[in-house]
Amino acid sequence: MIRSALLIVLVVLIIAPRGAAADVGVGLSFQLGGFSAEAGPVECAACGYGVGSTGVALRTTWGYRPRLRLGLDARSSVQVVEAAGPRVLLQGAGVVTGHYRAGGRWWLGGGVGVATLHIFGAPGQTLGPALLLEASVRYEPTRWGHLVPQVSAEATRVVHPSPWAPTSQFMLGVGVSWHTTAD
Repeated sequence: MIRSALLIVLVVLIIAPRGAAADVGVGLSFQLGGFSAEAGPVECAACGYGVGSTGVALRTTWGYRPRLRLGLDARSSVQVVEAAGPRVLLQGAGVVTGHYRAGGRWWLGGGVGVATLHIFGAPGQTLGPALLLEASVRYEPTRWGHLVPQVSAEATRVVHPSPWAPTSQFMLGVGVSWHTTAD
């Protein structure tokens, strides 16, 4: 897992833009959402996507052009599941993302990364590393110099190694980022 995360960071640093024209941003987002798994040790299909999962994401982005950004996210989320006995699900992930400004202050994004799911309870275990796929939409309501508040919706799908079924997560977030260039 650590080697995979370091490889992702190295790739992003190699292809990151150089020069004063590049806009670098660092952000923090707090998220609320739901988690679902079809089968396997989590067995929380009954929990659906109801509110109950909370998370935090740390983002770094590099702007190649006004409409294109490349990013690296480190995120973690936790949810308590009561189905089949109380368990705590903790998911951590590193994701390489791409964002396209669709118009105005709207951004569409996607990403691929590595995730690990830790299950605390009876039985406790760890699933991963696993492939994570993400789709997102973000809205920036305003911009105050270098600070940019944002709201987001993200859907992720984690494909765990056999025999475990994939897990899905949907999160709504609110956050703020700081950028090297101001509007």
